[in-house]
Amino acid sequence: MGEQAAGQQVEHGRSAHGYGAELTTRQFAVLILAIALGTLLEWYDFFAYSQLNAYLTQVFFPSGDPAVTQLSFWGVYAVGFISRPIGALGFGHLGDTKGRRICLLISVTMMAIPTVLIGCLPTFEHAGLAAPILLALLRAIQGLAMGGEFGCAMVYLHEIAPAKAKGIVGSLGFASAMVGCMLGVLVVVIMEAIFTPAQMLHFGWRIPFLLSSVSAAAAVALRLHMPEPHEFTQERQQVIRHNLQRIASRRAASFMPSSASAASTDTAGSFRVQALGL
Repeated sequence: MGEQAAGQQVEHGRSAHGYGAELTTRQFAVLILAIALGTLLEWYDFFAYSQLNAYLTQVFFPSGDPAVTQLSFWGVYAVGFISRPIGALGFGHLGDTKGRRICLLISVTMMAIPTVLIGCLPTFEHAGLAAPILLALLRAIQGLAMGGEFGCAMVYLHEIAPAKAKGIVGSLGFASAMVGCMLGVLVVVIMEAIFTPAQMLHFGWRIPFLLSSVSAAAAVALRLHMPEPHEFTQERQQVIRHNLQRIASRRAASFMPSSASAASTDTAGSFRVQALGL
């Protein structure tokens, strides 16, 4: 009876444990960790950037006018938010057509690489205008990734969760985002406690960005073999069947008039033959 019940659960799109894919409890926990690390990384970076305001303004925007310096800093910060809706639309389409796993894997990679590269950027003193331009470009890429990551992560958590725990599992995505915000602030505070202001200007501001490589590598490794939720695969199969039926019906409709015309021509020809007594 237990095996029959498990089989019925799988037939209805859920595993024997009630998860939205064929998973053990341990595998489900690893998936939650993979999603949480990626979401944490993205929000960590955004808050670490804002907390490093006092140092990044001097490193990348050394203008004699404090107002211009601040506007330049927060303008680059805003670039990441402006590009977010574009990323959400693009990654949303990617997740619906190619799958949730590939969407989440690309988004966390797109977030991790620019974050580490920011920590490796030359300063305005060494590269001139190229330094803030490269910073703005990397922030734009991060915004694209963040826009795609958060929505897809929330959808994945909802689809993969047991039917009775969709609310609590889905909320873990937002909870990990808030942990990332707090971690971004905490890391900068620790750096400021360890290093002097001169050391922060020299190399200390780079450390929070470089540290993200650890969580990024773990998130990518954990997401490599993520399964697609049953709910998603079933809906995609239904869309494929619907599209095939629509194509078949259109072709049948285009074929019917020509067939009817050919039949009427044959019938008219036979009447003329009979009339001529042939």
